[in-house]
Amino acid sequence: MGTVKNPTGIVTLISKDEGWNWEEKPFSIIRPEGKDDPFLTYIPTSLKQDPMTGDWLAVMDGKEPYLARWSGDPWQVTPTTHKITNRPLIMMRPPTFIRNGKRIITAGHNLTPNPIGGATSIYHSDDGGRSWTGAHLESTPDHTITPPHEGLRWKNPGVEPTIIELTDGSLWCLLRTSLDRHYETYSNDGGENWSAIRPSPFWGTLTMKTFHRLSGGELMLFWTNATPLPETPHHTREQGKKDWDTGRQEVFTNRDTLHAAISHDDGKTWRGFREILSNRLRNAPDFGTSHGGVGPSNDRSVHQSQVIDLEDGHILIQAGQHPALRSLLIMHPDWLLEKSQLDNFSNGLDAWHVQQFKAGVVGHCAYNRQAGAQLVQNPTDPDQLVLSLKNIPDIELVSSTQGALWNFPVGRSGILKTSIYLPAGSLGGVIALNDRWLAPIDDQVRSVAPFKLSIHPNGTIEGTSLTMAQETWYPLEISWSYDKESVSITLGQNQATIAFNHTPVLPHGFSYLHLQSSLKPDENGFLFGPVSVQVD
Repeated sequence: MGTVKNPTGIVTLISKDEGWNWEEKPFSIIRPEGKDDPFLTYIPTSLKQDPMTGDWLAVMDGKEPYLARWSGDPWQVTPTTHKITNRPLIMMRPPTFIRNGKRIITAGHNLTPNPIGGATSIYHSDDGGRSWTGAHLESTPDHTITPPHEGLRWKNPGVEPTIIELTDGSLWCLLRTSLDRHYETYSNDGGENWSAIRPSPFWGTLTMKTFHRLSGGELMLFWTNATPLPETPHHTREQGKKDWDTGRQEVFTNRDTLHAAISHDDGKTWRGFREILSNRLRNAPDFGTSHGGVGPSNDRSVHQSQVIDLEDGHILIQAGQHPALRSLLIMHPDWLLEKSQLDNFSNGLDAWHVQQFKAGVVGHCAYNRQAGAQLVQNPTDPDQLVLSLKNIPDIELVSSTQGALWNFPVGRSGILKTSIYLPAGSLGGVIALNDRWLAPIDDQVRSVAPFKLSIHPNGTIEGTSLTMAQETWYPLEISWSYDKESVSITLGQNQATIAFNHTPVLPHGFSYLHLQSSLKPDENGFLFGPVSVQVD
């Protein structure tokens, strides 16, 4: 069961077949005495069952956050309610039960400045939610204007907390920030005190993340493993006005993917890092206004999620922010354990990100889009499609550079196989392996990707003795090892080894292939054939 909000109230969706089919059912929440209308909640929460009593519980955030408890069928009984705090909080998740269900944890971030702590407050209850005690986290560092940034990002000083109980009884909390990493903090006393915040081992900027514990004990994380484009200059914030009404240029360019990872050792190591959902509007020319201004947020992204277990081992994921664009997904966690992947373009570019951005902020902090890189006929085999990347100047675009990203299962070592072709007059381009999503056009890939092959206009590959002739297909193999910090490249019959190091050091491995055209105008570009990856 899940709830969503529309202009007339709360809508409840019911499935009787493990999430395959859904129907709406009326669901009335009686406003508790002295509380604001629950329809004003920022995000209606899912209900969660109390393991001690079997009651259904929901956290209602907003100006007066409270816990609702249904002692019986939620469609037949009126809930009892208990105030959590007088502080206005938003982005509160379903309650978390720890200490074998004896303690309830809930958290949210403050709508107003918190004089006794940072943006996030975490509350615990040992009496079923009748009374609550709060802890207040310190703020994360601010984003600063340093190259390549020419403006500030939204100020998110550690918000939208997600919390999980580890097997040793400690609590792990991840926080959304304005930086390139989610931050983390731990509690060893059930949420009463928290450690100093620090960068976590997960990329993520201004996006939600969600921990989930499977019934078998495995730990999962759902998040957007992506970094946005650098900030451009923008006007000064105007007090009392929304940023997007004052000409500020922050744009959410990193919200087109939702990733999942799984850990069998309580978060020490992770597998997966796979895209479970890509934004179906990612190339839309009307991206910023598509589907209208429905609901509390007009953001057309896929980064927000909630997760529940199904009886057959699958999980059900609700994802997305704009009410008209939310998705329900069913997947089996074992899919994250696969070690190989291939794409021969038989499904077009469904598995690829090739979006370019049209200059000018529209809608809710957005750029309209268009597809850049295209599938074309192979010049030596017209029955085969290959990927073409060019740089065709267009003053309407943020950048005329074309790029393409392809996600594969994360690996500290592995081998990627493909082929590459330089047409006559090509200015070359870049082939990079990365551990996160960057916008296809983002030329930061040339400086932040741990490994890249730079192909010069004369066909030489920077840092090697390898050379490509034009109008010739070359088989290409890239074999990498995080432990050896080296990459072996085989181009046709020739081989070279390139050293690399990962700064900052994140332990997980590569999970993205990033292709990019020349930064200079180039109507010839380069061609890329079907690709496969095998990780260890």
